Amino acid sequence: MFMRDNWLVGSLQSTISYHSFPERVLYQCKEEFFRIYDAGSEQDAYERYLTWQQHIPPTLAEAFQTLQQTVEAWKSEIFNFFETEMPLTNAYTERANLSIREATRITYGLSFRVLRAKLLFSPANTAKRKATPQRSQPQQSLSFE
Repeated sequence: MFMRDNWLVGSLQSTISYHSFPERVLYQCKEEFFRIYDAGSEQDAYERYLTWQQHIPPTLAEAFQTLQQTVEAWKSEIFNFFETEMPLTNAYTERANLSIREATRITYGLSFRVLRAKLLFSPANTAKRKATPQRSQPQQSLSFE
């Protein structure tokens, strides 16, 4: 419990006093925000977001201000998540970009061609090839001339 308390105090020390608000209120606000993504439609998600904003206690408003500004700035992109039948994210692309940045950092000094070859042909990125069946040699016809 001690380490968790220290983390909480350290992360929110500039915005609120730890002892003035119980930990459960912070947890409830966070969980209510995450429940926005359980919505079935864009309209329902936006309504949940507005409800979440109204439930933030005034003394915690400063702690969630950055999150609110981010959601307002990226509102259309965030709530477009709900418009598809199966919600899609760009997580795969972001992970691929992270891998490329890490490879670039690790292989500092290599030319682009070598780095590209390492990324494309590394065992993690190449598909396992199926064994190709051996072709039987065509039978030569016997000639009796």
